[in-house]
Amino acid sequence: MKKLFASSLILLLSACNDYEVQEVGKNTLLLNKNKGDVSIIDKGMVIELPKYSLSLEKHLSSSGSFEEQLQVSIKSKVTFDRVFYKMTLEGKKTTNQDGSTNQKDFAWFKKAMKKYKGNFITLKYLDKDKYLLFDRKIELEEYSYNDVDYNGVQTGLVFEGSFPIKPQITNKANSLSYVYVISALDKFKEKS
Repeated sequence: MKKLFASSLILLLSACNDYEVQEVGKNTLLLNKNKGDVSIIDKGMVIELPKYSLSLEKHLSSSGSFEEQLQVSIKSKVTFDRVFYKMTLEGKKTTNQDGSTNQKDFAWFKKAMKKYKGNFITLKYLDKDKYLLFDRKIELEEYSYNDVDYNGVQTGLVFEGSFPIKPQITNKANSLSYVYVISALDKFKEKS
């Protein structure tokens, strides 16, 4: 009885210009041309598929400092199915009363990082309620290139990359934070 009703419904709807019935593999799809809705016809029942509202791209950023020695700046672009990031790690900058800036020496960090392994920053993408949606661990030994000042002195390291993500999750990412484990920084504090 259900199959007869569903078959009658399909024939009636397909006769109307607003709907189209398509066979895709083992599934029968019912397409609403006006609304853009898609339903699956399974065992005499019409099952409407959920709709996802996917934004084109979202820009997120975060920054901070570590132990008054290092500072980090993270910029990220979340697209339909991929996350791009650019993270700069450099010597901490301070502003003097006259408006000029000083930057902490950074040369020690690259040497310490090679000597003391286990240095990483984990990017954490959160929803509006601050629940973790996804994260990405960045090994600090795998930097993209050096950041230098106009005198050719190394002032930091830059990390760039991207990774895939499920489109259903991208739209929910609302903020970016980070956690870090920097063994080189701990060893530097012990020597100071």
